Amino acid sequence: MRWFESLFMPTVSLMLREPDPMFQSRKSLHKGWFISINRWGLFFLSLVLSNQIGMAQESTYTLPKDPKAEIIVYDEQAGFGLPRRNPGAVLTILRDGTVTMPDIYGRGQSFKGRLDEQELQDLLRFVIGEKKFFDFDAEKVKAEMKAAESKRQIPQIADAPVQVFEVQTAKRQHRVSHYALGMATEYREIESLQQLHAIQKRLRRVMNETRVGGNSGVQNLLELVNRELKTEIPDAKPFTLDEFTGSSARGKDGVNANFFRRFMGDDGRPNGKFIAALVEISGADSKPKVMFRSKLK
Repeated sequence: MRWFESLFMPTVSLMLREPDPMFQSRKSLHKGWFISINRWGLFFLSLVLSNQIGMAQESTYTLPKDPKAEIIVYDEQAGFGLPRRNPGAVLTILRDGTVTMPDIYGRGQSFKGRLDEQELQDLLRFVIGEKKFFDFDAEKVKAEMKAAESKRQIPQIADAPVQVFEVQTAKRQHRVSHYALGMATEYREIESLQQLHAIQKRLRRVMNETRVGGNSGVQNLLELVNRELKTEIPDAKPFTLDEFTGSSARGKDGVNANFFRRFMGDDGRPNGKFIAALVEISGADSKPKVMFRSKLK
């Protein structure tokens, strides 16, 4: 009996020891077995719970078989601004990894890119697993916002767009809309709202990368900027991928890309020093132009 208990239940070995009939009553023996069974129950319960957690954070998400199925859709609707000329969402990611970004207002460009399978799964792990998109409850968040507003003065905003998110896998589909998501910074204590805001930032990152040719395009720009930086500001450390801060369409065929570094003081706050790089991309056959602005003293 002792070799068995040492393998599986060392913490309750005294409970499984063969009882001495001279010193242990039937009642106490039953009590000992009852405690052991309860601990086995806790062991199996922990297995079940860990399995449920694993299901919520799948390593690979099963997706619809249709390669044109819309897996992730992000849009910004209503709000004050130019009249909309294209009904499509500002960002759509299909099952085959295709990324589409139409010219919403008819004054710029449409962009198209592609995520490989790993990039798509990484994005889903962030959106569904880490930021728990499928658990977002709009009514609960609204109630939490009202509770926060009753405790302190929070600025209100008018004519802002409504952010709309749609995500689907082969098993689930969920749609969320939220007004003025940028105001999430005023509600730091609402975890679900911060998670949705993080999802928005991640999707905007995908959009920024798509305009310059995806991850490989950003990497190429980074190498170009750092070569130029070494000439313009020799003492500066090279930029990193995390310092790629965005991109935007310029006219009908141009794109601007930005890298930015802010320096911090001894107190951990910005000290006013910075280095900024603007990359102007004019066409497929034209060499991008890099310009720097800095304040280092």
